[in-house]
Amino acid sequence: MLYETKNNHVVLRHRENGNVVCSLEYRLIVDSIALEPDRLVATERGILATFSHHETLAATIEDSLDTLNGCITITRETVLHASADYRIAHTFSAPFPHEPTLFVPAVLYKGNLAGKGAFPRKTPLENEWAFIESRTPLPAATILTAGDRGFAMCCDPSRSPRLPISASTRTSSAGAETTVWEPGYESPKRYTGKKTLDAATCSESSTWYHQAEGMEPLRLTITFHILEGSLGDNGPFGLYREFVNAYRRSAPSDSRELAPVSWQKYRELKFLHLLSLVEPIESGKTACLVMGRGNGSLQDVYEYTAGSFLVKSLEAAVILARAEASPLTQAEEKMLQAVCGRMGTPTCSPIDLSIMIGNFFLQGERAPGVHQDCYDRKRKIWGGYLGISEHDDFRHLINARCNGEVMTSYISLYEILKKAGHTRTEFIELPKRVARFYIKHQFTGRRDGSFGRWWSPEGRAVNSLGTNGAYIVSFLCAIEPYMAPGDGVAQALQRATRYYGQLVDSGEYFGDTLDADSCDKEAGVTLMNMFLDLYERKGNTKWLEYARKSAEFVATWIWQYDREFPESAPLAEKNFATTGMTSVSVAHHHLDFYGMLIAYGYLRLWEHSGEEFFRDQGRLMLDACRQLIATEDDLLGRGPEDIGWQPEQINHTDWDYFDRTSHKHGSFDIDIAWVTVLGLGAYQKIERRYPDIFSD
Repeated sequence: MLYETKNNHVVLRHRENGNVVCSLEYRLIVDSIALEPDRLVATERGILATFSHHETLAATIEDSLDTLNGCITITRETVLHASADYRIAHTFSAPFPHEPTLFVPAVLYKGNLAGKGAFPRKTPLENEWAFIESRTPLPAATILTAGDRGFAMCCDPSRSPRLPISASTRTSSAGAETTVWEPGYESPKRYTGKKTLDAATCSESSTWYHQAEGMEPLRLTITFHILEGSLGDNGPFGLYREFVNAYRRSAPSDSRELAPVSWQKYRELKFLHLLSLVEPIESGKTACLVMGRGNGSLQDVYEYTAGSFLVKSLEAAVILARAEASPLTQAEEKMLQAVCGRMGTPTCSPIDLSIMIGNFFLQGERAPGVHQDCYDRKRKIWGGYLGISEHDDFRHLINARCNGEVMTSYISLYEILKKAGHTRTEFIELPKRVARFYIKHQFTGRRDGSFGRWWSPEGRAVNSLGTNGAYIVSFLCAIEPYMAPGDGVAQALQRATRYYGQLVDSGEYFGDTLDADSCDKEAGVTLMNMFLDLYERKGNTKWLEYARKSAEFVATWIWQYDREFPESAPLAEKNFATTGMTSVSVAHHHLDFYGMLIAYGYLRLWEHSGEEFFRDQGRLMLDACRQLIATEDDLLGRGPEDIGWQPEQINHTDWDYFDRTSHKHGSFDIDIAWVTVLGLGAYQKIERRYPDIFSD
């Protein structure tokens, strides 16, 4: 790397070709006055900038420049001398042949113009957003692309005495200017709740360094990491993967020492909580999973059940059926007897419970092949989706994601039961009818091959956007051996692969979750899993390529560092580590334990491609998901009946789903069934296919 001083900035160039990487600008805000350097000179280490205020030395900034593992590193020491209030503006200007596209991982994608909600959007009036470092999987993560060129940067996480930073980017026809503000503040607004976008202010005391008369000079160190060059075949997502690889090799690790539960203990705790959530519908005949328990004043939100999405009763039935082959621990036997008591039967086995659950959700078929799996236990009504959402008419509709998840689980349940000597033909006939519904109504015309999103019971497409239809593709891969040759599965899959491949090619990762309408990680997860299913069906390497591209999008949601929480925060008390956790969506700024399922997909991709990045990131997520699970010694604030619960919402930043001030900046909350089912279901799959992963 070459560098040269020019006026009041420094230009970084590639040594090989002399092309400009970016320019560095040095600015301070001192007592609300913007200052530029008095002197900017080259030193043995790199660059030294000197600032004066009222004819007195105010501060110095010294950069040490290096290139490690293909990543440019700038280690910057700022020394604040004079008594004053300070803010530092670290500015990086990257040239592009035309206006670049900005991507801020987990926060801002394609301007957040798609979908519905209160989350930040890039508009003509609000086109430059500053986000605090705790919102992104790498601090100050900024990805810029134009044509075949990309620019990625981040910094190291704040550690005392350095205060958290924020980053904002302004784009133009000449390129982009990213400013990392230290201390950081958010503007023009702060996203603090699902429905709340508050006005922001930079006048808060926490957004300044205060140097009083007589204080020792304050020394602050920050390291920036920059990767610049040609884009590969996957735009910002491939670049980000390369950047993460370089960052993890060049940045010193300060990850916390974890003491997670063993995998054997994880399985037992999860299974105990799963059993505790099983409730009867009709005594001794039908059952379901309750959505959640013990959620205080919010419990009314969690009083319905479902076969899919937020509850996953049918996948729970699969888990119970598989568990029949393993001996139960004493604690599991005791919990099972409690469940039998609730069921009104003197004895019952896990496989009995799985059949009861399967029997109940058969009742959700409104007409041949038309299935709703959400059920309000108080009002005794079925619906397409009964939870919180941005749209009110979902109850009356049919959802492709819900149908795909439920029917795939019915197939697995049928196969496990048949192998165990319990043939339940109704558990395979329902999926066959649902498959015929989707094959019959598969889109033609402009969206040819799509299986849509929301449908009326009559087969009219109500909403076709997003990736929900990809769950139908995976479902059809599973049901294909049971269908008649003339049912058209192969032809439907051929058309579907073209449509969903186009979504990957154009980066259309939107609208997968039902309780939000935005860009979300689950859109990438389902496309990754769908293309892996297709690859394992026929071995077409094109589908493996699409799986890899989707997985690289998913990687932009995986946390690569540990955030420091306020000492009084519950997550600080638990020594919670954010490395390996996953952000949820641009609409939901919390972390969750979805990484268990992602890890299974990443291991499949590693198996087929040999790319160790996916194995290593999978392990990061698996380790993260063994945290914050209620044990006998620490029930996470609940009673012994809730042993094994894990919170859904890990509020790592200034945001809470319900905008509760008391639940931000390091809090956790909400017991919801999907966390238990998804985690334990993924564990069973990994244990069967990649047992060595759990031996480490």
